[in-house]
Amino acid sequence: MTQPLSKPWYRQFWPWFIIALPTAAVVGSIATAIIASKDGVNLVAEDYYKQGKEINQDLSKFDRSEALNIRFGLEVDGNEMTLKPISGDIPAGQALYLSLFHPTLAGQD
Repeated sequence: MTQPLSKPWYRQFWPWFIIALPTAAVVGSIATAIIASKDGVNLVAEDYYKQGKEINQDLSKFDRSEALNIRFGLEVDGNEMTLKPISGDIPAGQALYLSLFHPTLAGQD
């Protein structure tokens, strides 16, 4: 009786399956490292207490505008934004300081 010849290792399923698992983990970790290095974490600031106090100071500006009944409307058309006064006495020659912030990515402010 002769025994059938077995296939070489590279033609069998299980060695490739065992090799594929660690390879997938390495590829996934490299992809995660690339994604993490492109966008820094901007959600938590180092000086969060100071920024929290600044937010409270900014709220006083909202209260002042409410007291003066000053309201503006913002119209967005594609890449163009138009800011128009809706109500309130706005003296001529007064400057308006407008800051636009991205909610999570400081690089897109």
